[in-house]
This record gives sequence, structure tokens and C-alpha cells, in this order.
Amino acid sequence: MYSYRERKDKGNLENYLIEIFSYVLKYDPDFRVAFMSEIGVIDLSGFDVKTQSSYSVLGRPDVEINCNDHFILIECKVDASEGQDQLKRYCDILNLNSKSKKKTLVYLTKYYENKEIDKDLNIDFKSIRWYDIFQLINKQTKNQLKEQLIIFLTDMKIAMNNSIKDLSDLQTLPGTIATMDEAIDNALKAFNHKLIKGTVSRFKRLEVGNYYQIMHFDEKRNYNLDIGFFGIDSEKPKMGVRIYISNKRKENFNIVHFDSLSDNWNKTKSITGFYFEYLVDLSHMINNNEGGVLNLNKQLIEIINDYDKTINI
Repeated sequence: MYSYRERKDKGNLENYLIEIFSYVLKYDPDFRVAFMSEIGVIDLSGFDVKTQSSYSVLGRPDVEINCNDHFILIECKVDASEGQDQLKRYCDILNLNSKSKKKTLVYLTKYYENKEIDKDLNIDFKSIRWYDIFQLINKQTKNQLKEQLIIFLTDMKIAMNNSIKDLSDLQTLPGTIATMDEAIDNALKAFNHKLIKGTVSRFKRLEVGNYYQIMHFDEKRNYNLDIGFFGIDSEKPKMGVRIYISNKRKENFNIVHFDSLSDNWNKTKSITGFYFEYLVDLSHMINNNEGGVLNLNKQLIEIINDYDKTINI
């Protein structure tokens, strides 16, 4: 149906969504007109859409649209948050590659995110949600292409219309937060290394479905160590430790240092840096009512022990 090209810095779910979204945009004229109107583009002369165009160190935007007098970049998010300076880098791409065209940057997300760009850049910035895409399609005559996108958005719970009814879920939120806090705090005490707490609040990560503590091993903060819970708003929430080393810091730090980690760690390279992750699926524990603090502590400490066996900072 469309060309699927996996990207190491994107999850499979986001990969799939990017390709099917761009495919519908390219081959369904009604949806194309409606979406482009939504982001303020009316003249579609010379319309062309492609994915994964690479711009060296500035990054690889998810979707790129070119018209005769307009250049548009779209960054698609599901569970991930904005990469380091990602929107700023994409503004640089727009300004460096479309000096004579109007420019638009679209930030397409699952949840509302309060994002802005520098108004002096002369770039039109649009922040929209996947639910808006769902609504656009629902107003149109369905066909096989749009049905596939609708099914994926709904089955994966990506097109979510948060409402006042969701407040009922807040009754259990304090207890859930307390459980996660206790598991994280107890696990941090198990490290053999002295840790320096990061300045970003755990609650800040909830907006993208994560809840974790950022830690550092020295004042230079050469790399982040995130410990906690990831994808907690998905069907397969995970818990564990994630190490991130940005490209800006890798010259001050030996990446090979982590090569001795066990096979339990998933090691990947993204555009912005390196990831080392040891995450365990919590869905089985939750379904069997085994998600208490003691079991969570046990799982996290096993991961930390695996780390401590091989890493000596």
C-alpha cells in the first residue's frame, strides 16, 4: 500500500503512522485539500510530499511538503516528546532551503503541547493533534485509504478527544503517582554510584506519557540516566533505565564505555545521540494485579544490579 521505511530514532508505531498519513495526503485529493486548508495553505500548485528527507546535522523531518510557493515540514509525535532543539533545527531547515517561499512548520501530536517558535523567523507555526486529523476525515466521504488511517488512529488510541469526563480517572492518580515515586526512590538507593539529581520534574514527563527521574553521575553531566516508567498511557507500559548521550557531549565521553552492558540492554543510535535502554513490559504485572511497590522495586533493582555488574563510573 505504501513504502514503509524504518527509522532507528522512531518507534515502529510512529514509523507506520508517518508513512500511512503521508500516503493518504499524497493520494487522496479531498483529504489533501482539507488538511492543507487546516494549516493555512490554499494554493496547492506543484504539490509534492515525501518522508524522511535528511538534512545532515539539522535532522530528518517526518514529512516534507513542497508547493510552488510554499515549503512545509511536519513533525509527527505519538508518545515521544520533542527532541533536543528539534523545532529550532527544523526552522533552520526551512529558512536555509526555501528563501523565496512561504514557510510553515507543523507539530502534530497525540496530546496538546504548548509549543512556540521565534516569531522573528517569519515561519508560520501550527500545533495540531491527531484528533484533528481524525475529525477532518470523519467529515469526508470514506474510502479504503482513509479507513485504514482511521482504524489505526482509533485502534492505537492515538486520536484521543480528552474531555471533562477524564477527570474521573484522577481519583486513582495520587495513589499511582505515590507508587511510582516509591519504586523510583527505593531503586535510586540501590545504585553503587553517587548520583546527582536532574532539575526537570518527573511530572513534566507525564504530558508525553512518561514518569521518570533524570540523574547524572558527575557535575559535567556528560550523560543522562533516566529511571522510571515509560509509555504509561499506552497498552504496554514499561519500566526501567534509559541512558542517553547527546552528540554534543559524546566527544567528552567514551561511548565504548557502555559496550560491556549485557544483552538485556537495547543499544541504538538516533540523530541526536545514543540510547542504551533496559525496559521491562509491565502489562502482565498490571493484568495480574502484581503491580505493587514490592514487585516494582524488585524489577527495577534487578535492572540496576545488571548495570552495576558491568559499569564502573
